[in-house]
Amino acid sequence: MARCVLFPHYSIYKSADKRSRIYFKRGICIWNLLLLTLNMKSKELSLSVKQAIIRLKKNKEPIRDIAKTLGVAKSTIWYIFKKKERTGELRNTKRPGRPRKTTVVDDRKILSLVKKNPFTTVGQIKNTLQEVGVSVSKSTIKRRLHQSKYRGFTTRCKLLVSLKNRKIRVCQKKKNI
Repeated sequence: MARCVLFPHYSIYKSADKRSRIYFKRGICIWNLLLLTLNMKSKELSLSVKQAIIRLKKNKEPIRDIAKTLGVAKSTIWYIFKKKERTGELRNTKRPGRPRKTTVVDDRKILSLVKKNPFTTVGQIKNTLQEVGVSVSKSTIKRRLHQSKYRGFTTRCKLLVSLKNRKIRVCQKKKNI
């Protein structure tokens, strides 16, 4: 166990993958938080990163050091800190917009139908959901399947003549020549 250069009162541990990891006193890894901020799909910071910012600020860390450690802009850190002081909340606000047509239960039903039979068509899934009482368009079902990483299946063209009969036909053709 060594001391961190950036934050002397934090401990650095060597993990199994040979990377140095900086830990808070409560055991939250800054390295993992940094990876979260670098691999974000949305522009908003996750709740764990925001909590780390507040925790570091309460420990009287300079904003410049917090920004370097977590890979976040200084203005973002100020915004999060002021928002915490003003509202007391760190959660992202709910955005306006049309709510989802399907619930989590409906999504699971769609996935279970596809898992049972991968060659089920979207129309068949739509009819099954209508029997249950859920009115959903085909494009919505396609979106839910795409979000779950399901792709379309088509059946392979099967020859009408079996292998045995094909051999018989080939032999007959050879005799006729």
